[in-house]
Amino acid sequence: MSKQTTAWVGTGLHLLIAALMVFSGGLKLVSPDTMVAEDVAPGIKQHLSVIGIGEIISGLLLLPAELLPIGMLLTSSFWGGAILAHMQKPEPYIAQSVLLVLTWLGGALRRPDLLPFGADKPLPTEPFPGPPRE
Repeated sequence: MSKQTTAWVGTGLHLLIAALMVFSGGLKLVSPDTMVAEDVAPGIKQHLSVIGIGEIISGLLLLPAELLPIGMLLTSSFWGGAILAHMQKPEPYIAQSVLLVLTWLGGALRRPDLLPFGADKPLPTEPFPGPPRE
């Protein structure tokens, strides 16, 4: 696959994830009572609008390539919080885990330079090349 094709596939993944997050965040803002089960901690119910706003912002920050690093960080944090919320109950959290992996897969396809190592970067076990010595 060419670099342009992989970038488009990554962008498509991020478009789907962002659409899901904007839709879900919007529902949290519009009708929070239908989005939360009765056995959820009261602190979560009180702050559901803040969670919804954060979800919308995180999803939207995935889209522009210039903001992709911060979008990946915020979206990863959101999915981590969603996984933790489901682990506490205990409920299945496979969907949130898959979305977290897809977020990073999309980022790796769009911007391989965001990864800590790659074809042009040394492995973490190799010494980092410093400035040339004279």
